[in-house]
Amino acid sequence: MNDPAGDVRASAVTAIAAVEPDQAKILATLIPLAGDPSGRMRRAVAPALAPFGAAARPAVPALVKMLGNETERGEAMKALKAIGVDTVPDLQKMLAVKDAKVRTLACESLAAMGSAAKDAAPQLRELLKQDASLQAPINAALAKIETP
Repeated sequence: MNDPAGDVRASAVTAIAAVEPDQAKILATLIPLAGDPSGRMRRAVAPALAPFGAAARPAVPALVKMLGNETERGEAMKALKAIGVDTVPDLQKMLAVKDAKVRTLACESLAAMGSAAKDAAPQLRELLKQDASLQAPINAALAKIETP
């Protein structure tokens, strides 16, 4: 469907991120747009947030939600890798996405959290029963989580 207004809005996001020198202003503009009703807008916002790393973490819940949509998943994954996901509930949502790359990133992030991610251990064990192809990242995460 042709949406000229959506094209303009999405282009504006990219332009704002490129020319505004004040990081706080850029993030104040971009973070709310990560949850915009328009998929085109969300796909434009995700890569614009990535360069800000951890400063863009307030956008993580919206980016995680994007993972459920195949047309948005790639941009969301790139942004999440750059920003980092550091909350167990967001990582548990990522484990529920039926995509091996998303689940692997979630396992790696949970492993990095160590014992602080213990609430995710039951979900990891259940996922291991369902998807043997993720055995290595799941076992690595469980080893880090369950090591005292």
